[in-house]
Amino acid sequence: DLIISTTEGMRGFVTEEDVLAAGYQSIGDGGEPGQYTHYVNWSYLYDEFELDAAHIESIVMKMNADGTSRVVSAMYILTVGKTIDDAPELAGEITTWHDHDNLCFEGTSLVGLAVNGVCEVGVLINTPPMLHVWVEANLCGPFVGIDEHGLVCEETDLH
Repeated sequence: DLIISTTEGMRGFVTEEDVLAAGYQSIGDGGEPGQYTHYVNWSYLYDEFELDAAHIESIVMKMNADGTSRVVSAMYILTVGKTIDDAPELAGEITTWHDHDNLCFEGTSLVGLAVNGVCEVGVLINTPPMLHVWVEANLCGPFVGIDEHGLVCEETDLH
């Protein structure tokens, strides 16, 4: 059901312009062919909606070799303050909730990764749990993260 509702909810997001027009902001990651950029609608991190296809917290785009980008994944983020223990059980082991304890931000921009819990620049942010729902076929499944502890899963090229 989550895959179906997410696919429906993502129909209006085809281009980066669509994503930006809907109030999402890039966190500044990605930017090179083959890399992913996360766009976040920051107000959704503080609302009452979770796992709601009308209030998807983050949209992920992948840059193509020619410099264009395409939408590949929705990413649901639980409300700020929740932990991995709060992540709902959805489909067993295939729903791979994850969080980050090493992201350094200045405002809404990702500026680095913490080393031993310390940011060289910016402020350390511990994220609430997140769950990707791929809207583009992915060899590793519909809920896999972008980088699961060094195992990078590439989606199939449907274009």
